[in-house]
Amino acid sequence: MKPYAVTFEQLRDRYTAVAKNSDYINYGAYAATIEDRFAERRIDGPAIPGVPNVTVDSQTRNPEITWRDDSLIEEGYRVEGKPYGGAWSVIADLAAGTEAYTDTSYQCISGQSGSKNTYSYRIVPYKDYTEGIGIVTSESATVTLSLNTCTITTEPTLRIADASAEIEMTDDVQLEERKVPTGLEAPHPNPFNPVSTIRYGLAEEGPVRLTVYDVLGRRVAILLDGVQTPGKHTVRFEASHLSSGLYFVILDAGGKTFTKSALLMK
Repeated sequence: MKPYAVTFEQLRDRYTAVAKNSDYINYGAYAATIEDRFAERRIDGPAIPGVPNVTVDSQTRNPEITWRDDSLIEEGYRVEGKPYGGAWSVIADLAAGTEAYTDTSYQCISGQSGSKNTYSYRIVPYKDYTEGIGIVTSESATVTLSLNTCTITTEPTLRIADASAEIEMTDDVQLEERKVPTGLEAPHPNPFNPVSTIRYGLAEEGPVRLTVYDVLGRRVAILLDGVQTPGKHTVRFEASHLSSGLYFVILDAGGKTFTKSALLMK
């Protein structure tokens, strides 16, 4: 780690002070500096697994869930399930490196009645960093199995992934002839309470991940994750569930990482 004359905590306090005082002359400089320094503190969770697949055992008729182990740091995998209209719950806690699970609690029998007779699965790798950070997780896409027809459906390629924040996404479609560079704009307004708008551009279609971290480097939200078309995009982030403080919005796209800071003041 680089030796710095000013600690990250001192820099955070100065950033917060100029933001509260609307000192826009110094605000930009502090923001750029702290965003650059944040890369040393960012703590990522395990890699998101590939989209799970569900098949049905020909003899037992139990659902069999398989996925690709894309993570190198997970301590284990949790299989979470949800009946139609119900809530997510952990149905299995598996060892690191696991890529399959059979759910013996359900059977898929073609011809049963009831269009709402479905069960959904998602795979959650986790790592416990302890020392004040705790467990950091990632989530796979959701796969839903019809227990009547034994068919599956998956979420759209682009996932609005954070369950605790209200997020609205819109795309600028007036860009047929304009080349948009990949990049992330500063959230607006900033400081904010509790809603901030996040705008970013994509030069080409590809994987996109938009996340939010707290000042300790802990990931507090995965806003979206998946493949997105080129152009300008906007995400409305509602953070009423978070505490006041400094946060960092991270865009991973086009093989690059972009960081912008935002101060939540309640």
